[in-house]
Amino acid sequence: MRTDSLRAPSFQRRAAKDHFPGAIITRDSVRIPAFRPLATTIARSTAARSFCAVIAAGALLVPGPAARAATVLEAEATTGVNTNNTLATAQFLNSALFTPNADPNVFGSLPTATVLGLGGGDVDFFSFSANAGIAYFDIDDNPETFDTMVSLFDANGTLIGFDDDSSPADPGSENGQDSFLGVFNLPASGTYYVAVSQFGNYPNGYSSITETNLTRPDGEPGGFAISGATFGKSTFQSAGNAGSSGYTLNISLGSPAGTADAPLPSAAWGGLAILGGWALTRIRRRRPDAGR
Repeated sequence: MRTDSLRAPSFQRRAAKDHFPGAIITRDSVRIPAFRPLATTIARSTAARSFCAVIAAGALLVPGPAARAATVLEAEATTGVNTNNTLATAQFLNSALFTPNADPNVFGSLPTATVLGLGGGDVDFFSFSANAGIAYFDIDDNPETFDTMVSLFDANGTLIGFDDDSSPADPGSENGQDSFLGVFNLPASGTYYVAVSQFGNYPNGYSSITETNLTRPDGEPGGFAISGATFGKSTFQSAGNAGSSGYTLNISLGSPAGTADAPLPSAAWGGLAILGGWALTRIRRRRPDAGR
């Protein structure tokens, strides 16, 4: 457990200059493919294929997800003011931040949100909404700036997961002092809270508990699922002051809230009905010529 001087990475200087607290950073530009106008597509189809073309093109009536950012700054990273040191003031991570992972330093391809935070002297709380399913929480701190701990709380503020060290080091970590919690099974749909603190600053609910070993996706130890913690006890031994040491927190979810298949909106069904009727009329008009 290291106690030497702490050093923040260079992103803090860039963030302070270019971004406001809580700003979303887009790593890559997103190009949205251009679609041929729906009316043109239908006009060029044959009568026999018109109805099928309309049904297939109906997907264009349903708006898809907007371009989404992959990385977000902790709100206090540019202000130095304590803003998310308690569960009640946790920084919310919108489901739009969770995009399929392509970072080789994060296991698998689950939808993942990445937070660039400042810690070491305080506790940083982040909240997110998820459906029941798997999740894992990965600190990548390379070069290492401080010895981390990760705690997970349910919607009531009850401790349900915890990890200090994760050894051997996972991809993206300099050594095993970076925390990795998971693979964890979120028991129900709802809001969850993850907190990052420095070694020695334990959650107060971490006593008289039962621990169940978790396993990382690569088969190595991944902290503990916690049961029996004091209901609603989300405080820590020290709230501390705003930290000055940078870290990266990757949150991977099997099913972020809002990702379940949604039914077609009524406007889309109405559009399909109108276009479908038009197509059937075209087919009927061609029937007298079918035998020629």
